[in-house]
Amino acid sequence: MLKAVNKSRADEDISVLITIDHQRWHYLCDCGLASDLTKKDCLNTLALFISHTHIDHFIGFDNVIRHQVGIGRTIYVCGPPGLAAKVQQKMQAYEWNLVDEGDATNTVYEIHEIINDNTIRISRMQPPHWQLEFTEERSGSNVVYSDDAVTVYYTLLDHGTPCAAYLFEETGKSKLDMEKCPFETGPWVKELQHAFKHDKKELPVTINGKTYKAEELFYLLRWVEGHKFGYIMDHAADAANHARIKDLFSGADEIFIECYYKESEEPFAGLNKHSTAKRSAEVMRAAGVKKAVPVHFSRRYHQSPELLASVIREFNDALHAE
Repeated sequence: MLKAVNKSRADEDISVLITIDHQRWHYLCDCGLASDLTKKDCLNTLALFISHTHIDHFIGFDNVIRHQVGIGRTIYVCGPPGLAAKVQQKMQAYEWNLVDEGDATNTVYEIHEIINDNTIRISRMQPPHWQLEFTEERSGSNVVYSDDAVTVYYTLLDHGTPCAAYLFEETGKSKLDMEKCPFETGPWVKELQHAFKHDKKELPVTINGKTYKAEELFYLLRWVEGHKFGYIMDHAADAANHARIKDLFSGADEIFIECYYKESEEPFAGLNKHSTAKRSAEVMRAAGVKKAVPVHFSRRYHQSPELLASVIREFNDALHAE
């Protein structure tokens, strides 16, 4: 199951770490100031997902790469138009003369730059010179990243600049139906799950000394859909953005969504192309989201716990309105 934790403290920006049960690798959404983001978190982060490069979402990128450079593997960075050049500028702002051969030079940053609604451009760079090397352009879907554990979809929202919102969909899996199973569990369960996943119907599976064709035992498995987590940051609370949100995030299990202003400050929200707590709650309710979590509030609300609590209360009241 996907688990999302905001690693930024109340008076900081936004940086959300996503973990999956029984998996070493993590995923990081945005790189604001995040005092609770540890060195181990950074080392175990496989892919970063940047919503946009306003300072409060990107300033902590330097801290992340500080721990990752020298790790000797590929790290994926996904984000909106212009991301590749901005990541390169970050890298080239530092002096790398002490980086020599070995794990450091084997570290690769692969940039998945969103071009439009169905196209991403992939480039790679590595120390010490951080030259961008174009790899390929992929079109035809809104998938920005995938691996064996998760597929990540995107949509671009308007924040005066394109702001990428992400839907993480955990890969579904088969599980043993204990009510149907007459056998004791053992290594055969993983063998059967492997056969089911790869449609290897003839694969032999041995239980208690008796060998079966895998397809004879498929009835013992049930399919469990993967958890869906959404990350929706800065956006104008208008019809176009709300239509995009409802289209991608309908029925999601959990979503973190920006609630930058109270509804009474809607003029500021409109001017700065942010959402209000009430409007964010309304679009979550319209999308049928199972659990919606308000995050990313204006710094003015951090001056008082009571004021911040009132924003969250406004969100919850609107979310559960009749």
